[in-house]
Amino acid sequence: MTRIVEIFWFFLKAGAYSFGEPEHHISLMHNELVTKKHILDEETFARYKKESASLPGYGSIQLAMKIGLNRRGVLGMLVAGLAFIIPSVLLMLVFALYYREFVNGKFKLVDSFFYGIRAAVVSILLYTTLVYGIRYIKDIKLFIIFIIVTIASIIGLNAVLLLLLGGFTYVLLRNTNAAKKAATFFILQVQPQFVLPLADNQKLLGLFLKIGAFMIGSIYFFVAWVKTDLVDAGLLPLNTLLDSVALGLFVPGPIFSVSVFIGYILSSWNGAMLALLGVMTPIFLFALIGNKILPKFLSTLMWRSFYRGVTVGSIGIIMGIILMIGYQSLLDIRQWIIFIVCFLIMLKWSRLNLLWIIIIATNLGYIILHFFPITLK
Repeated sequence: MTRIVEIFWFFLKAGAYSFGEPEHHISLMHNELVTKKHILDEETFARYKKESASLPGYGSIQLAMKIGLNRRGVLGMLVAGLAFIIPSVLLMLVFALYYREFVNGKFKLVDSFFYGIRAAVVSILLYTTLVYGIRYIKDIKLFIIFIIVTIASIIGLNAVLLLLLGGFTYVLLRNTNAAKKAATFFILQVQPQFVLPLADNQKLLGLFLKIGAFMIGSIYFFVAWVKTDLVDAGLLPLNTLLDSVALGLFVPGPIFSVSVFIGYILSSWNGAMLALLGVMTPIFLFALIGNKILPKFLSTLMWRSFYRGVTVGSIGIIMGIILMIGYQSLLDIRQWIIFIVCFLIMLKWSRLNLLWIIIIATNLGYIILHFFPITLK
């Protein structure tokens, strides 16, 4: 796989067949590149995977670009990244085109379906965040950071400051001489947060640049930015955010393709293009720069501690946001029943594809609204 066209077709097919969590996407790449075609050996693939997982961004797309970069340089990286997201972006645009028409109160059947879906999305967000918490919170220091950041997120403190708090606190707790070095590196990543132009389109681009730059920890971390910057500002209904996450589960590839859906809802095609540009630019830059400097940082205790603290901080932020979303979106006992049922199903069958949770909730929503049309407070 050395020609650009080969890289394009491979990652286009990978993006079209990769449903679910990033681990599923990576498994598909491993099966094709290592097991079947022997393009990469086990050691090289494992190294690429480790380095990609240590970069902000979606793990599978970072891996795709890492492979493209090492096969055909910067052009290979760009082609691999774009090809991988094309299927999901196109499908989310199709959903966005029809969303306004069908989810507006005119079609009661559709509304009843989304009634259950929204409760399921809250349940999925909570469950996956707890899973990420169990995965990354390995000691009492990280647990304390998680609790503090979660509370601070509910209060409404700035998310970037909370990420810094998580990273620097864990560095200080493990190595008091390393915090200053960590600050220098992290400032390069947080600059987009503080430079938001005045024009509406530029503000929209600034938001999606931030989403791309701070895609850390949970794959649903983008929900925190959209909630605080758009929903709380009255620019996007909370139900639309929940619906977009649900629809994102029905498309292959990275879940952040939901950004294109949200961009279209806010500002038609212009918004969709700004969303795609904003999300992908930091991811491309991290892949390019990280390939040169990451091996050195991975070998340092300072960087590993800082990134682990930031990751746990991001999980705390999204946990706080999810608790607020649940409080605001679960309006009556019927939705709470759907939420609890979906959560219990995921606890019992942890390997169940999340699409089944959405399908179950869709039917529950219809059945409950059909037999219990009166709102039960």
